[in-house]
Amino acid sequence: MTTTDLSHLLSKTAPGVLELGNARMVLFDILGGFWGIYQQIEALIGEKLSTSVLQQAGANGGASFATTFIPSEKLKSAAAFQACLQAYQTAGFGRFEVVSMDWETCRIQISADKAFEAWMHLEQEKECMAPGCAYTAGVLVGFINVISGRTDIVCIEQSCQGCGDQVCLFELMPASDAVGHEIITYSSHPGLGRNINLLEVLFERMPMGIALFDLDFRLVRFNPTWAEFIDLYTPSSITDVQPGASLFELAPDADQYFEPIFNQVLLGETVRVDGFKSVSSGIISYWDVVFSPLYENGNVVGVLDVTIDATERIEKDMQLRETLSTLEQRVEERTREVTSLLEISRELNATLDVSSLLEKILLEIKKLVPYSGASLMVVEGEELIVMAHNGPIPQNKIAGLRFPFQSSGANLAVLQSSKPVIIPDTQADTPLAQAFRDTASDQLNTIYGYIHSWMGVPLIVRGEVIGMLSLDHTEPNFYSQNSAVIALAFANQAAIGIENARLYQQERQQYQRAERRRQAAESLRDILSLLNSSEPLEKTLNLIVEQANRLMESSACLLHHINYAENFVEISASVGLPEELRAVKGFPLFSSARADERILERRPVWVSDFENMPQPTPQELSELDPDVREWRAQTNQIYRAWLAVPLIVRDEVFGSLAFYFSEPRKLNNEEIDLAISYADQAALAIENASLRTHAEQVAVLAERNRLARDLHDAVTQTLFSASLIAEVLPKIWERDPDAGHQRLEELRRLTKGALSEMRTLLLELRPAALADTDLNDLLGHQVNAFLARTMVQVDYTHDCLEKPPTQVKEMFYRIAQECLNNIAKHADADAVAIDLQCHSGMARMTISDNGIGFSTSDQTTAGLGLGIMRERASTIGAVLEINSRVNEGTRITLEWQRPMDMEEKEDE
Repeated sequence: MTTTDLSHLLSKTAPGVLELGNARMVLFDILGGFWGIYQQIEALIGEKLSTSVLQQAGANGGASFATTFIPSEKLKSAAAFQACLQAYQTAGFGRFEVVSMDWETCRIQISADKAFEAWMHLEQEKECMAPGCAYTAGVLVGFINVISGRTDIVCIEQSCQGCGDQVCLFELMPASDAVGHEIITYSSHPGLGRNINLLEVLFERMPMGIALFDLDFRLVRFNPTWAEFIDLYTPSSITDVQPGASLFELAPDADQYFEPIFNQVLLGETVRVDGFKSVSSGIISYWDVVFSPLYENGNVVGVLDVTIDATERIEKDMQLRETLSTLEQRVEERTREVTSLLEISRELNATLDVSSLLEKILLEIKKLVPYSGASLMVVEGEELIVMAHNGPIPQNKIAGLRFPFQSSGANLAVLQSSKPVIIPDTQADTPLAQAFRDTASDQLNTIYGYIHSWMGVPLIVRGEVIGMLSLDHTEPNFYSQNSAVIALAFANQAAIGIENARLYQQERQQYQRAERRRQAAESLRDILSLLNSSEPLEKTLNLIVEQANRLMESSACLLHHINYAENFVEISASVGLPEELRAVKGFPLFSSARADERILERRPVWVSDFENMPQPTPQELSELDPDVREWRAQTNQIYRAWLAVPLIVRDEVFGSLAFYFSEPRKLNNEEIDLAISYADQAALAIENASLRTHAEQVAVLAERNRLARDLHDAVTQTLFSASLIAEVLPKIWERDPDAGHQRLEELRRLTKGALSEMRTLLLELRPAALADTDLNDLLGHQVNAFLARTMVQVDYTHDCLEKPPTQVKEMFYRIAQECLNNIAKHADADAVAIDLQCHSGMARMTISDNGIGFSTSDQTTAGLGLGIMRERASTIGAVLEINSRVNEGTRITLEWQRPMDMEEKEDE
């Protein structure tokens, strides 16, 4: 825009006052004056409100200037608008240029360089976050609306040097075209004329209370908002608020709050307080206040009070703090609850000892839900059983206590509803209170006399009520729904603990059953091994009794044998009996009629708890056998349960296997079957022993028959031949001494052979003699016996410098025996040679004959005992060679070498 000389329009009307045309102007330093005013306004009312004030002040100022500067006949022209803009530029408010103009629609773009607000921000080095030329935009709005005769033209500041842009760009347009933009509007104030007073407008229109006081705290000026505050928060009405009124008369009792602050202000200090409290005649209010001193000639002449009502905010803050305090208290309570529950959870994971866990739960509950007494109970059948208790009732009176459902109405209500049940006053006339008193019955005023309020909480696992938690207190109306919620949380933990313990117990029982089966299998295997051995029956029965006692986990086990001939039950084996009962040998049959009858019927019999048995009368006791009476007296003191199973041998009841237990025992089918298994093993041992005895008797008889046959076949015939020769020998000797001499030699040979046969038989009868005799002597006996039997010449040579082991010696003896028997029966030989060599770690025997021989490939030779000889050779690790041909005789060689490991053992 070109510069126009407007000096002819200026005229001085008063000192410091100029008129530009008919417009009055006041000269002041923009940077020092206007910026100072702007800063004070912003400090008092904030940036947004101060910007709005400047916008309206600019609009009113622009409108006033245009009205006085442009004659009315020249209005409504583009030239008039440009003239106003030129005058504004000449006044030093920046350099302006019309970029584009459509006067018909009043759409005008104006660029400005150093518009005074942007220039001030740059000079103060304060960068704007958004376009900030509010006053200039307002002036332009005032110009255009007055000159165009419209009121709907608005201004949009598109860019601003204060934000770092190259120029400030303003765009004027109708409001209908500016939808969605932040705009500067025009609203002329009827009270503003040529002499607009900006501070007056601010004072009247501020949305905060503003008041001026003199040094006596009397009102000098105030705005309507401040008067409304007095009307709202003091006993005074709005009509009482007049200049000259005393603050402390308007707000009685508030001097104690205001005087300390006023004293600071009068000393020249600006005081700012947020949330300042004032109480006037009991009316409480809160304020955000700024008290500033007013100066004249350097002296404090009054006080400026700028006040914002903070009562609603402070009260809400107080309510919030109170709410937060309540929440913090609840959080603390919840934290304690969670901490206790976590502690219980840790206990659940750390222990499966349900009794200690339940005691821990009761102690933790008391921290959050106080009680006088507490019990945890579980459902068993149609009863509730006390598992844990903490309170004034002694443990010996409460532990294991049972409450039947039908006689415990309050407990039943908890179980049926699956919800907590509270009895505020156990003495009240209500159905639940009456049910509680009925449950306590005659103990209401003794054991349960302290209880005046009660709460029952169900223990629920997977939707099933497994028990309940009972809490009681000495004070009536002690428990609330909140107590029930907390107790229910702990009850759930207790339910989990009880269920875990049950599952663990089931798992443990399954493991124990599996382990018992394994041990039973091992035990039965050991017993079977013993049954297959030649151990005495007594040892076998003792092992069976010991194993059965261990696997059945009983305290004592006995094996009874029924002596039917004497009607007496004998104790054949026992384990675990106390010393005073070991002397008892048995009892008369049917001294325990029911038990003996069931055993004879081949059925097991047991007593789960001796205390539940009917006790005999004194008359019945006196009629008992003394041993039976003593036995019962002792066993009833030591044991609590008993089991007996029948022992069947060869389809007859041999007796029974009995078990005694130190604690009551509910026996299941598996345990009874296990006991029967051991009874069967005992029966098998007894039957095996009987069979073994019979077999031994048969073996003795067979051995006797064999010896008789051997004596008949060998020794008897030899002696018979010798006897015949001895009878005829004198006659032969008389007739022919040479023949007699020959017969005498034959007699000597027969008796020597008979002696060897007898020695051989003695070796068979006495195996120890076989081990003690040298191998060459053993074979010598065989040779002599062979000579006596067969009259076949034998050439026996031997060289034994070392004794072979006993087993080797026996096998050599047996193989030699078999060879000589084969020669005697099958070889038809007239000459036999035997050679025996025993040296260091070696033994070799060779037996040959000149008989008919045989073919080694011929299957008919199996009857010669060759297979048996090979088996005997293999048992000692020897090598057996058989060489034979038909009509060429037979040669058998047996050779043994000492193994290396045997040599190492002998060296050790």
